[in-house]
Amino acid sequence: CCVDAHFHTACHFKQGLITGVLCCRLPVKRPNIVVKPPGRLQVYRDFIFLLTCQASGMPPPRLLWYKDGRRLASGNSRISVLSSGDLLVTLARRSDTGLYTCEAINEEGIDTASSYVSVAEYTSGCADDSTDGLHMHSDIQACAGEWKGHVKSAKSLCARGWRVCNPRDQRSLKEITSFEMFDLSGCYAYNAASRKNKCKRWEKCVPRCEHKGVCISHNRCRCASGYKGARCQLPVCSPGCGSKGQCIRPNKCRCSAGYTGRTCRRKTKPCKSTCLNGGRCRRGKCKCPGSFWGKACQYPLQHVLLTRLNRTE
Repeated sequence: CCVDAHFHTACHFKQGLITGVLCCRLPVKRPNIVVKPPGRLQVYRDFIFLLTCQASGMPPPRLLWYKDGRRLASGNSRISVLSSGDLLVTLARRSDTGLYTCEAINEEGIDTASSYVSVAEYTSGCADDSTDGLHMHSDIQACAGEWKGHVKSAKSLCARGWRVCNPRDQRSLKEITSFEMFDLSGCYAYNAASRKNKCKRWEKCVPRCEHKGVCISHNRCRCASGYKGARCQLPVCSPGCGSKGQCIRPNKCRCSAGYTGRTCRRKTKPCKSTCLNGGRCRRGKCKCPGSFWGKACQYPLQHVLLTRLNRTE
């Protein structure tokens, strides 16, 4: 029989030799709801809403949903529990308002999470009583249409009691998520002017353009030759420094240890000994300054003269 304990090698099934495997129960663990529904949720009538509930535990817990303390029946065509454990409600009604509770249960215990859902009548902020986006927001909506002149003239597209959004509506504008913006099928404007409906020209670059770059508009730099980047902070090396170098100024690369050349792509041949006294390693040999000599530039030039004088004497 094969035992995978001593030699640390896997056991392969062999007909007539191995009958099966020994299975051990995983350690039990109480349920824990790791993805909970929101504490409160407001939706409009005839809309769809989803309450998330995902739990961990061993054995894997069962997920049950309750509304106002009563278990939701499985025969309702508008309300269904997905395979993930989430609760999906379609064509929301005023009667769907209430406290929804997710219960995760296994033989070790129970964990619960609740969400209060309120279903309200939908009120459009558009003059034609239709909304092209941002349905889930009560204070801001996207209204389709045309206008002439400044965007403030588009107030005719807004319903009574609504206006074209402006900087005073920053709180509502900040509630729009990036997902909701990408979900809009079109481009929707608002009045961004901050001083009596007039846009102020603002040609300032913060931080400033570097390396003699010129600020041409708000946070836009025109870079001098040899530099690039939002602030002209990056030098340009042509054709580049490769993966073993760094461009430190226009067409000048600083190579990593062991590499040389204009583009840092040629490996250097190391010298057998460290070059001393200002000597530099060139193709495996030390190139010494004028006042030193030797394989490692270890001898001063006076040493040669003294040696010759000693031989003469």
